[in-house]
Amino acid sequence: MIAKSAFLNTCKEFAYKIRNCRNSAIHLGDNLVLGETVMGSPIIIDSRHYNSLKLLYLPPPKEIAVMSYLFHYIKPTMRCLDIGAGTGYYSMVLAKLVGPKGQVFSFEDDEGCYRLLKRNVKLNAFTSICGVKRPTGIDQYLDSHKNSINFVHISSESNLANIYRDMQITVRLNPSIQILCHINPELLLKMPSLYEPFFQAVISDGFEGYLFPSLNSLDSKEQLTEDPSVKFLLLCKGSLWTEIQDADG
Repeated sequence: MIAKSAFLNTCKEFAYKIRNCRNSAIHLGDNLVLGETVMGSPIIIDSRHYNSLKLLYLPPPKEIAVMSYLFHYIKPTMRCLDIGAGTGYYSMVLAKLVGPKGQVFSFEDDEGCYRLLKRNVKLNAFTSICGVKRPTGIDQYLDSHKNSINFVHISSESNLANIYRDMQITVRLNPSIQILCHINPELLLKMPSLYEPFFQAVISDGFEGYLFPSLNSLDSKEQLTEDPSVKFLLLCKGSLWTEIQDADG
């Protein structure tokens, strides 16, 4: 749980940091760009990947709110999953927050992104990030890593149902787990059946949803299709806020 007043203040701080670090991006050639994460870690990305460029140059308020949430919720020694990790932006933010005694398992199935992920891990000498080449099964892989999982970040918007089904044992063994997933509103409107098994499963498992950047409760799925941009949905069990009166204000 986090305090909403502190969360909103940190959103402003991260907006300032991102405006500063985005100017330091350097073009390396071969479609590669060297920039920084909001935590100050150098990262190499492929400039043809729009979502990666957006994080470096002009992240929307939703992305800034996500960073603020991670800053408040993720603590040293936590263990996290980054599914659809890309070149490792979120993995590296998480690695900074969990520290050397924490662990980040980064799942990525695109060969080019996976190579850059491994390169960025080496560039930053992160010992807490473990790159995992999909389609390694999530539960199957974690079977040899018996400690708890605290947080999951899922950026594979079109494959949420399959990914969630692939981590059922992990969810069951970790009742306090929080899951942050990307939702594509246009895809939800065009192909609702693609998301329906996912929504049914998380409701059955007792999760409540919160939307960024406000982190207000998700009352209906219609809220996810109010605009065409990607939505971030946070799933957790129980109240998200430590200050109920502050959350209402």
